[in-house]
Amino acid sequence: MAATTEPTCALDTAVCRAAPAGPYDRCFAHLAPHERALFLSNLRVGGNLDFRRVSFTQELLDDLIPYLQRLSPFREARFSEAQFFSSVDLAGITFQGTCWFDNATFHKPVTFERTAFQSWACFLRCSFRDHANFKETYMTDVDFSGAHFNSVDFSRIQHAKSLNFSEAVFDGLASFDKSEFSTVHFAKATFSQGRFWATKFMTYATFDSAIFREYTSFEQAEFHSGAEFSRATFEQVNFSDVKFSGSDTIMFHGSNFESGNFTGASFAGPAVFTMACATGIMAFGGSTFERQFMGPISARHIAMTNALFQTVTRIEAAAENLDLTRARFEAPAAFHVRHAVVDLTDANPSFPITIASHSEKFGPEGAQLPEDFGGEGSALGKIRSLKGVDAALLVLNDIDLTRCTFGGSYHLDQVSLEGRCRFSTPPQGVRWGKAWIPVRVWTHRKVLEEERAWRTSTPIHGLDKAGWGDPLAANELADSQDIAAIYRQLRKALEDSLNEPGAADFYYGEMEMRRRDREISRSERGLLHSYWALSGYGLRASRSIGWLLSAMTATVLLMMGWGLPDAQPTQKASGIISTPGEKTTLVVDKSDPALDLPIRDRYTNKRLEKAGQVVLNSVVFRSSGQDLTTAGTWIEMISRFTEPVLLGFAALAVRGRIKRS
Repeated sequence: MAATTEPTCALDTAVCRAAPAGPYDRCFAHLAPHERALFLSNLRVGGNLDFRRVSFTQELLDDLIPYLQRLSPFREARFSEAQFFSSVDLAGITFQGTCWFDNATFHKPVTFERTAFQSWACFLRCSFRDHANFKETYMTDVDFSGAHFNSVDFSRIQHAKSLNFSEAVFDGLASFDKSEFSTVHFAKATFSQGRFWATKFMTYATFDSAIFREYTSFEQAEFHSGAEFSRATFEQVNFSDVKFSGSDTIMFHGSNFESGNFTGASFAGPAVFTMACATGIMAFGGSTFERQFMGPISARHIAMTNALFQTVTRIEAAAENLDLTRARFEAPAAFHVRHAVVDLTDANPSFPITIASHSEKFGPEGAQLPEDFGGEGSALGKIRSLKGVDAALLVLNDIDLTRCTFGGSYHLDQVSLEGRCRFSTPPQGVRWGKAWIPVRVWTHRKVLEEERAWRTSTPIHGLDKAGWGDPLAANELADSQDIAAIYRQLRKALEDSLNEPGAADFYYGEMEMRRRDREISRSERGLLHSYWALSGYGLRASRSIGWLLSAMTATVLLMMGWGLPDAQPTQKASGIISTPGEKTTLVVDKSDPALDLPIRDRYTNKRLEKAGQVVLNSVVFRSSGQDLTTAGTWIEMISRFTEPVLLGFAALAVRGRIKRS
């Protein structure tokens, strides 16, 4: 606080409250020229200065400053509530004792460059209405609480033991470049433009509830013992290449960002971003996290490209995008996300990493993190790409994979798909067009993004492309063989997790890609076409049953028309009757089945019943025992081969959908 008020200027106490300039009863401003000269001649090295509430004009400063520069250092200096109406140059002056500038006002530029404050200095609520220069100032314990600056230069400050800028206001550029602080407080300070380039904070630095408007840079700054930025507000802030080298906590709890750049930053202590929120991007590209990264955090885009996680990590994030491209994990990591589209391209895990959707909003009831970017849709996390990832160390839990590209990943057959992982599906509904078969009805199944892109971009019939979405560039496409391999590996991953029904769709996709592969032989493709048409690769029971019913109907009609005889053949015994006592031989013969009925008489209910019995027996490889015409015998033989196969396809499809190993 300000020093105790001494007697005021005797000229007019109602107007001037300045301290008298002894031995006179008037203040320095109201001395006659010869009196000022005598007063100044009495100043001594190491003496005290008392100019409280004095209003300094250019004339007064021209008289005073040369004496201050020549007689420095001073023991105690009092300039409380002084008014400086002209430029002030206090460069190089040394203040050994307490120095008071509380509530002083500098209306014009002021320089304290290379000034030394060897004891406590008070600039409490001081107002700098023009540029202030504190460059290379020597400070030990200075209080700028509540001070108001226009533009100010605090660069290269030395030996600052304790500085307090709490509630200070910086309307212009505030530069602290290459300064070194021991303890510094900026709690509730307000910055228009702040620059802390290569500044060193040797002990704990406090920016609690500070407001940073426009642009602020901490580029290459060093925090050796933690930092407090809780509840701070940043418009655009740059922490690139900052070293948080101490083991103490780096607090950004509850901070609000428009955008934050932490590219290349190093966090030796826990990085606490709990309930931090950004409306734009939070960039952590190339950052190193030696301890935990603590959320939850909300941002439109979170970039952790090339980031290094050296300890067990659990990150909770609500975001539109989460970029983990080329991120490295030297310990287990878990990402619990909402809405985020996660890009894992070339991520390098040495331990398992988990990507899971978080079902509820982050934060306590009534104070939850905002999610303005998510819209009204599902909050499921999404994966964009797994290219270059060792999937054996990847766990995906309740994740949307509809637009995920798997091509280029490793050990995909060992990936863990837990919970309900969503995949894309074929177009729904009936589609008509010009084609050999003019209708398309796609059955429901899981479809990879690679197949969707392949179908929209390859030279297949236009009707086969309808409804599959927009095509991709040719350099982004995988060929059918690669897609088949991806399906095969995912199928094995689900089979190994005892989820064979879930693996069935991937088997269907694999077979689809093989059927479309132009590099395999025509005979094999023909076989695959037949397998697809008859049973959907043994996975579509309705298709097999449909063909079976059609085949049985056709067989019944053929039997009624050409297979069943008019009537049952009769048996006849023929031979020669011998004389009594001799052996007699009789030959029993059966007449050949014959069909002479007119066509219109062959299709009756009775013949339908007989034909149905014959066909039903043939389906299960049994002979009906019915006497048939020659044509009927061949019809039965063919049906006994084909129809059981179709029945087997149907049984195989049902088993594939309900089996649990």
